[in-house]
Amino acid sequence: FIFEHNGSTYIFVEDFFYLDKKGRISIVKIKEDSYDFVGVVLEEDFHLSFPYVFDSGGEIFMVPETHKNKDVRLYKCVEFPTKWALEKVLMKGVSAADTMLINKNDKWFMLTNISSGDNDDHQSELHIFHADSLVTSDWHPLKQGNPVIFDSLAARNGGLFEEGGALYRVNQIHSKE
Repeated sequence: FIFEHNGSTYIFVEDFFYLDKKGRISIVKIKEDSYDFVGVVLEEDFHLSFPYVFDSGGEIFMVPETHKNKDVRLYKCVEFPTKWALEKVLMKGVSAADTMLINKNDKWFMLTNISSGDNDDHQSELHIFHADSLVTSDWHPLKQGNPVIFDSLAARNGGLFEEGGALYRVNQIHSKE
């Protein structure tokens, strides 16, 4: 995920360590004609990936994928870009992947890929929840019900971008080959 801060561009990435078979979150700082690998900035006892980073009210937050821990976690940046602290567990007891948070009209929306079965299939179901504040565990499904998308070719979150005032959601398509 690309994040701009104080005139510099950073890329937050899943950094998979094969020796212990788990991902960590690392950062690369982009320069005009090169880059610097800053290093690992977030590590837990379980796998981390999909480091969704965003700014809210001048504070920087990250929601990495933590489905192996069966929760959705919100981390707050303490010292950019290298120090992060757990701010809140937003959901517990859920196998959710690739979670993104959006604030629209003073309401927070969580877009996440939940595996309803026992097989950790996060490709097929996109669920949307809403809350009145960011730092809460009081998230509610949309009135229409979840999943809002049940399609392995369209459900998996891949990121967001804004262009011309419109917000676009990118999806991933995973092959079984």
